[in-house]
Amino acid sequence: MLGKVIKHHGLSQDCLLGHNFVQVKWYATVREFIDGCMKNGFALYNYSVARMLFGVLIVVMLNILPLWAFFFTTGITRGLFGAVIIIRILSYAHGLSNIGITPWYSIWSLVTPYIGIYIAIKAAVVTTRNKGIVWRGTFYPLDELKTSQILP
Repeated sequence: MLGKVIKHHGLSQDCLLGHNFVQVKWYATVREFIDGCMKNGFALYNYSVARMLFGVLIVVMLNILPLWAFFFTTGITRGLFGAVIIIRILSYAHGLSNIGITPWYSIWSLVTPYIGIYIAIKAAVVTTRNKGIVWRGTFYPLDELKTSQILP
């Protein structure tokens, strides 16, 4: 959202790798990560169930389908899906090695889409059911969250 606000006000922004300068301990477990991302999981889709479902469909098509298709196809199709999987893992390995993390962690790129989908769906269900989110002990109503969106 910060990026959207900056862009909305006509300002420019830059991105740099600060891994040698800044470190933040985020979450110690996957459960803590999921719970911590719940407040933003539905906001990513501007609190729209339709956008969330479309986003989940895209994640499935680009990140999950190739792996499953690799196991359930043969011939050249299997080879193409295998190439997609290898490119994905190598891309993650390259990115991780650039920031000083062992490239072996790139294998987790095959699992993380499931976690992202779980967060998106659970956040949408919980936020809609509770008509808002609780963050750091404060309740934020869904109506206010929707009206505070900068861009559609």
